[in-house]
Amino acid sequence: HRTTQEKAPWKSLPDLHGHVERQFVFPVHLGSTVTPYRLLEPWKAVLPVAGGGVLSDEGIDAYPDLSARWGAAEAIWQAHRSDSTKISLTEQVDWQGKLGKQFPVPTYRVVYTKSGTKLAAATVTDQRQAIDHKLYWAPAATLAEARYLTVIFNSTALLTRVQGLQSRGQFGARDFDTYVFAVPFPEYDSSNATHVAIVAAAERAEEVAARVPLPESAGFQRARKLIREALAAEGIGAEVEAHVEELFSTLTG
Repeated sequence: HRTTQEKAPWKSLPDLHGHVERQFVFPVHLGSTVTPYRLLEPWKAVLPVAGGGVLSDEGIDAYPDLSARWGAAEAIWQAHRSDSTKISLTEQVDWQGKLGKQFPVPTYRVVYTKSGTKLAAATVTDQRQAIDHKLYWAPAATLAEARYLTVIFNSTALLTRVQGLQSRGQFGARDFDTYVFAVPFPEYDSSNATHVAIVAAAERAEEVAARVPLPESAGFQRARKLIREALAAEGIGAEVEAHVEELFSTLTG
């Protein structure tokens, strides 16, 4: 997948073509495929993952097509990586466990965007899908817990409390990283009426977001704007904010 966001020297290199065993083609979500309460079409990536983990170089060699593909990619990586980089392509793909820690994949995950002016979060239930480093993810014990967290992460109430912690660039606050957890909020409790109401609101928000028509030419920023406008028009946006503010008030008195 080629984009205008590629950096030198990679953007000037030709496409890589070839065959690979189907099991190694994974759908992958990036920051640009996540909108509030809705996942856009994931990208596809060839990942050396089998048996619930990342394959070693020797493990890759057991699959002829993957081995050929990975060998070609490794040669490109070796030729064009920076002088200070000494690790292999496999080590880069799983640097600090960023890929391996995702497997085995939890049944329910919450993802939220790493950077931007507004947080966007959604629930992931497809265990085949991998997560790119431009997203943060966390497992959830249940679908209800995942939806509860998604509401909190999408709320303006959380955003306003996080902004003072963010690094700032030319266009204002940027990275959210793990700052969202610097703002205290209660763990999900299925016996708490407010928590149950938040989960119900999340389910309605997902339904509204799924119905929003998104032109093929619309970028992810436009898609997020259209979905937020639809949520506001349905009254769900205001309902969510009231619930999350109530959550925060229980901890601040």
